[in-house]
Amino acid sequence: MQRLRTAAPRTVRIETRRFLLQPQTVIGRIELDGDEVFVIAGKRRQHYRRVQIISIGTRAEKESDYWSGKFSLGANLLAGNADLVDLSLLANARRLTAESRFVADYVGNFSRAEGVETSNNHRLNGHYDRFQSRRFFWRVFNAEFYRDVLKNIARQLSAGTAFGYVLIRDGHSNWELSGGVGVTYKRYVSVEPGETPSETSPSLRLGTLYGTRLNASVDLKFN
Repeated sequence: MQRLRTAAPRTVRIETRRFLLQPQTVIGRIELDGDEVFVIAGKRRQHYRRVQIISIGTRAEKESDYWSGKFSLGANLLAGNADLVDLSLLANARRLTAESRFVADYVGNFSRAEGVETSNNHRLNGHYDRFQSRRFFWRVFNAEFYRDVLKNIARQLSAGTAFGYVLIRDGHSNWELSGGVGVTYKRYVSVEPGETPSETSPSLRLGTLYGTRLNASVDLKFN
């Protein structure tokens, strides 16, 4: 028998038959007794089954409590017979509540060999999700900016909406699938005479995100 009791109130997203596509959000201290969950707010004691819990979030006192982020900078510098410079930058920001999540990622790469630029690209993407049930979520919007001058892409903008399904979500692993439609705008650095410098087209986006904890110090993520 597993029991858990929170000291402070939490925000709990609940899946019910009545609100299958519009889940309830309740606030209170949580008592977990096996498969039974109680959310207590003052004298009010609400009872749910454990399988009804979509997500649990912190009842933040200020907006910054919802946010987290990561930053990584890599560099490889070689001098001698061949001068090489490799730089990479990765950044991630996340806002997570019991009802929704917002994620933004940036990846930048720059390389130079013998004074010649060999790579210079930047990718910024983000999405906002609403948790509809324990398995389904609505990606209200997803957007991406991409630039790679060496590939003749001055800027590429994509935006759309999607739905997702959670295949695995436990204490160690998480695996999600998503798919949706959108529109893509692309602007070229240079074109042949008579050709249009930009184009807009409908787009289809399919994606998967898998993450697992290998040990206490190492996580594996695939996107």
